[in-house]
Amino acid sequence: MYILAKQLDFWSSKFTNLQLLEQFPSNEFSFQEKTYSLFVIQVNPVCRNCQVMDLKPLQSVDNLSKSWLEKMLSSYHRQSVFLENYELDIPSKTQGFLSDIFFLKTTYYLTGIKESTNLVVKLLPSKKELINFIKEGYLAEREVKFYEFSVSEVFQRVLTASPICHLIPKIYYSAVNESSVTLVMEDLRDYNYEPVIVRDGSDLQQTVAIVRSAAVVHAAGVLYRIENGSFPDLQSVDKKFYDETLKTNLKYLASRYAGKPIANVFSQLIELTNEMYIYTARYPLFDTIIHGDLWAGQSLFSSNRESVCLIDWQFCAVGNPVIDLQGQFFMSTDPVVLDTNLEEILKQYWSSFNDVLSRENVASPCTFQEFSECVDKLWICGFFYLAVSIHDFIDGGNISDKRLDGYVEFLSKRRILESFLESLPGKNVRLNQR
Repeated sequence: MYILAKQLDFWSSKFTNLQLLEQFPSNEFSFQEKTYSLFVIQVNPVCRNCQVMDLKPLQSVDNLSKSWLEKMLSSYHRQSVFLENYELDIPSKTQGFLSDIFFLKTTYYLTGIKESTNLVVKLLPSKKELINFIKEGYLAEREVKFYEFSVSEVFQRVLTASPICHLIPKIYYSAVNESSVTLVMEDLRDYNYEPVIVRDGSDLQQTVAIVRSAAVVHAAGVLYRIENGSFPDLQSVDKKFYDETLKTNLKYLASRYAGKPIANVFSQLIELTNEMYIYTARYPLFDTIIHGDLWAGQSLFSSNRESVCLIDWQFCAVGNPVIDLQGQFFMSTDPVVLDTNLEEILKQYWSSFNDVLSRENVASPCTFQEFSECVDKLWICGFFYLAVSIHDFIDGGNISDKRLDGYVEFLSKRRILESFLESLPGKNVRLNQR
């Protein structure tokens, strides 16, 4: 739509949904001794609620269109957006394990101002076996639920006050149905965030950065429950979901360390996986929203490695926050760092967790001593994460023989697996036999 006017303000005062697309200040027209400028505008309905638009998740990248993006951006900004153009970057190499990831560069007009935004789009993976895995564990629903939690008033308040600049990606759109899932979020590469996976294990600085970010989310979960009376509807992950993979990997570990006493322990655990799944319930601390799969591969680091953005929330659940720490310890941290700097790591987590609560004048749900004791009692949870992921890590080149041997030495030194077996009532276990 083209209009001639002395100033666009006149028309804006008449209509709240005018959107300036272009102005031609050099193209002036005279009429009845008055000078007018040419404006190009669009009149669109203002989107005041992101639920108003019928915006379904994409089944594949082929379904992506200018119309869909325009609606999505309008929903996010809660006002009409005119999309000028977009560029789609489909990586030649798969960027995600449980999702197909694409990059978007968008240029659009918002309230007459031209903006450019780089986005990341996550869809269901193309491999059928992975889709079945995701559906069986309700992983897509979990991630969408988490991002609904992330836009809650309490979480946004925590984000604003947090010294961690990009705790999680800013979410533009998240939705799931029976056949598809779509998440659109900011591209953290714009802020020089990147994954850092070290085959020999994360160092102390990297480990501290990850657990401090996790602590902020955990504290936000505590505050959410206080203010809302309950957690978001995030059911616990049924660990039997991992059973086939876990048993296969325990057999691998028993074979790898054949001839050593711990190989016998690995063999016995094959028939005791259910006992591993329920062990965490023996030592409750407090419940909050946890990541459920916390390790360096789910983290993007700032250029100075001091801040971490946590991504990929498919396994998020309500549970004991120590579960997240154990995941990080046994899927990422250098076992030498874990052995020599454990207390420092726990203190850093505790400080970050309590900083959030203290700003809200809320007392911690436990003491530091109770927290530390729970970590010590739940090492078996860390071993579970190592065992269930070991083949993926080896195949992906994400773990060295040195680090794996270091974890086994850590387990043996502290008699973690033996103590677990000894704790099982009525179980005929055989320890330290070749």
